[in-house]
Amino acid sequence: MAVRQAPDAVGAALEEFDFRQATAAVWAIADEANRFINRVRPWELAQAERDGDARAGHRLEAVLSALFGACLTLSVQLTPFLPDAAGRIAAQCTPRDGRLPPASPVFRRLASAG
Repeated sequence: MAVRQAPDAVGAALEEFDFRQATAAVWAIADEANRFINRVRPWELAQAERDGDARAGHRLEAVLSALFGACLTLSVQLTPFLPDAAGRIAAQCTPRDGRLPPASPVFRRLASAG
């Protein structure tokens, strides 16, 4: 839902110079994707597929496709706010020789103080 609503919501908010609302629409994509991952548990679908459950394999494909779409939408919608990060997300969603590149963090992890 957030993926479909984000482009219009971000565009409308930016027309009003409401950066808080625009970034909230982008953040909603990541939030919704995280909730989806926690609810669907794709790692369990992958295990079920390895165990021979063909239906789990089809479901896993649909789940990964939806998450891939969310990542692509994030890369586009983040561009006005975090162009470098948006580019890193887009690069990870761009196949090379028919395969996606290995996953890598979009942001460096900050060292904890103390």
